[in-house]
Amino acid sequence: GGFLPAFAGKFLFIPLYIHDSDVMPGAANRWLGKFARRVFVNFQSAVQYFKANKTEVTGEPLRRAALQKYDKAQALASFGLDASLPTVFITGAGQGAQIINDTITAGLLELVKQYQIIHQCGPKHFEELSKQIEQIMKEESAVADVIKRNYKLHAVFTAEQMALAYSCCDVVVSRSGSGIFELAVVGKPAIVIPLASAANNHQMLNAQEFAKFGAIVITEYNLKPHLLIYEIDQAYQRRDELSQKIIQFARPDAAAQIARQLLS
Repeated sequence: GGFLPAFAGKFLFIPLYIHDSDVMPGAANRWLGKFARRVFVNFQSAVQYFKANKTEVTGEPLRRAALQKYDKAQALASFGLDASLPTVFITGAGQGAQIINDTITAGLLELVKQYQIIHQCGPKHFEELSKQIEQIMKEESAVADVIKRNYKLHAVFTAEQMALAYSCCDVVVSRSGSGIFELAVVGKPAIVIPLASAANNHQMLNAQEFAKFGAIVITEYNLKPHLLIYEIDQAYQRRDELSQKIIQFARPDAAAQIARQLLS
């Protein structure tokens, strides 16, 4: 989406700076990189696509509000939860993810026996998913109260709500876009499910890099309720070890690093 403004800026003598979020930069950024004054990338492996002397690995500029740390009990209470069970935060990013939502509903009865779930499903999925959950509660009336108590469904989150969810969860389940840098700063065990249709397969490539630092990767093809629950169990049991690894992937000063370059 930035190709035409960047191209026009070149002819108006406006300095061009590029930031690319992925392991394999897109074709437009690779071409524009030839004219850019500076190129910022998230991954060391992306440097090879640009001139090394004007390329810098910064990581992803992050939302400070989403990384605010809250008292765990306070954060749990904000979702109507408590410390009686481990908490899993499941997010399909801003738009949600149908395949993740379907997997959660299919495994819901098993999940709520062992975990409290905060599920951010995306605005276009919220109404239909709410109806599915209500139907499950009608059909499984004996566990309806458990579902109501342990499963919290939301359409979208503000940055503050994201921070509250990060602060109270023990495990995060997410896509593997540029948000993985937010997960790394949070330092919670992460299970990532790459979007199979992403351009240049960039979410899988991102996930493979993240996996080097302890993230657990499940492909869409393999995403089934029993496997997801197994991996959540593994992540929770190994939470201290995985947290220590994942936080090493973090680059919390990316925005400041880029700002310094722009201002200089």
